[in-house]
Amino acid sequence: MKATDSGNTIHFVLALILPITSSVLIGALFPTPLLAEPDNAADPWKRVAALRAKAEELLDSVESDQDYGSELRQKARESLLQASPLLVEEYQRSQKELAKYHELSPEWDRIRSKQVRAEYALCEITQKIAETYEKGSEEHKKQLELAAEKYEQFYDNHDTLLIGLQAIHYAGICYRDMENEEFALSCFESLLGDEELRKVEALRPLLHKTVLAAFPIWNDQIKKAKTHNEAVSAFSLAFGQSDLPIDDPEKVAPEQLEIEFRRARLAAYLAARMKSSKNAKVRKQYEELMTEATTLAKFAAEREGKHQEAAAELLEWLDEQ
Repeated sequence: MKATDSGNTIHFVLALILPITSSVLIGALFPTPLLAEPDNAADPWKRVAALRAKAEELLDSVESDQDYGSELRQKARESLLQASPLLVEEYQRSQKELAKYHELSPEWDRIRSKQVRAEYALCEITQKIAETYEKGSEEHKKQLELAAEKYEQFYDNHDTLLIGLQAIHYAGICYRDMENEEFALSCFESLLGDEELRKVEALRPLLHKTVLAAFPIWNDQIKKAKTHNEAVSAFSLAFGQSDLPIDDPEKVAPEQLEIEFRRARLAAYLAARMKSSKNAKVRKQYEELMTEATTLAKFAAEREGKHQEAAAELLEWLDEQ
């Protein structure tokens, strides 16, 4: 297990975004399930999709049938474990087929896309298996660690592809869910700390997801900070990395509105910690935070969204201070 190098810059991704036309690679950034059956799907893909669907159905039943929860999770795990070797076989089959074609040929590109698809699906299955264990159990943590390492390896192999960027996002999710905040933030920073990636509008949905995944950790770090400087340092990192461009203020994505609300709440929380201080420097920071929180809360309160009411309440509280 290793933390991703937070200083790693993805030098070539911008040049590759336009040439990549595979729906598999582009679609990985959006909600379409990666294991959905492709056109003219080979039998292994159909079986993998069916096995995963069965596992998800069993896991969905756990909450409503607590008496048989353990048995349902076991059956879901067995279904997923049957899917894994099918994907390994598909990967290996593609590897053999690639040797028959020139790298610049359309056929090579098609087979390579299938291989990458199988490799990524294996990461997904590994992460899904973690859900078949009791949350917080040793087995749950070990499976998440294994999934995180697979996602990181995938990212190392494909860090210039869009799907590779999604992999490092999910590596961070796995580390976060096993309460390894340091490694989680390192993965998230691979995306949020790269100024070139932040400029690419096509990557905005992924970056939105990454910011929202990081917020619980940022909140926790600021709340647990023992000193003023520690809190300010944690806030500065969170505030900087969550500050994504808004291309059109009249058409703001729901995720971006949630981010602006969470940023407002974070600034308001830190300001509240500083309110009683008599130190001139801290008082200045307090005023700046209150201004920032007010601006962000107003932005969210003026636009329709699930946090609009909460943003309005926060704005009212800020005005009373």
